[in-house]
Amino acid sequence: MARTAILVSNGAASVVHLLLRRAAFVLAPVLVVAACASEQAEVQQKEQMLLAAGFQMQPADTPQRQAQLMATPPHQLLTQTLQVGGKTTLGYVYADPDYCHCVYLGTPQAFQAFQQLALQQRIANEQLQAAEMQEDAAFDWGMWGPGYWGPGEVVVVHGR
Repeated sequence: MARTAILVSNGAASVVHLLLRRAAFVLAPVLVVAACASEQAEVQQKEQMLLAAGFQMQPADTPQRQAQLMATPPHQLLTQTLQVGGKTTLGYVYADPDYCHCVYLGTPQAFQAFQQLALQQRIANEQLQAAEMQEDAAFDWGMWGPGYWGPGEVVVVHGR
């Protein structure tokens, strides 16, 4: 009897395994597209902030610029010491070989403005998250039970 149960169990397991493999085959491209869309949205948001801060977008429209773009670490804000008109200053560059095929060039003032915008964005995101948590906490679960959760009363436990 135990042997029969194991064989049935193994058969069921192989069916479940086959179904999971098919589901993974179907879902994998969806997850990849979602991850890429999310990454692209993050990059676009950062590039919009760079432009708003005063960075200048320069297309990689020559073979030399394209080679430089491909040699620069992508999606990172880099600092370089420059000599401009006999004065030493800092230059900032952000390379995007994936979406705009361009670089964003900025001055120290543009970089400072970008930092302010990034801080404001972070604060806004934290405030939104706190507001969403407050809305979640205000939901009265008790009026919707019992039933789905079981036959007993539904009570929200705070502090966990």
